[in-house]
Amino acid sequence: MANKQKVQAKTQEQTYEEMEQARQEQDHKRQRMIDLTWKLTSPTSELGDYKAIKCVTAFALGKTMPYNLEELEKKRQEVRDEIDALRKELGEE
Repeated sequence: MANKQKVQAKTQEQTYEEMEQARQEQDHKRQRMIDLTWKLTSPTSELGDYKAIKCVTAFALGKTMPYNLEELEKKRQEVRDEIDALRKELGEE
């Protein structure tokens, strides 16, 4: 009987550890999504919205674009794709 209780206790401990690990992985993914979203929106980020807005403004005014819009958009799309993949993994589509 004591052996059976030890096995059950060990199984419960393993289950708790697995659940805790899964929670930590989810937390890590959510934090990564926050960090990536910041990259797209922060005025101090090399991929920030402000750069795209400056390009659109320059284009509308017939001026030279201050940034390479194609390269900027490519990099921004890569970030959005990663955010989408994380959302999918977390079931937050």
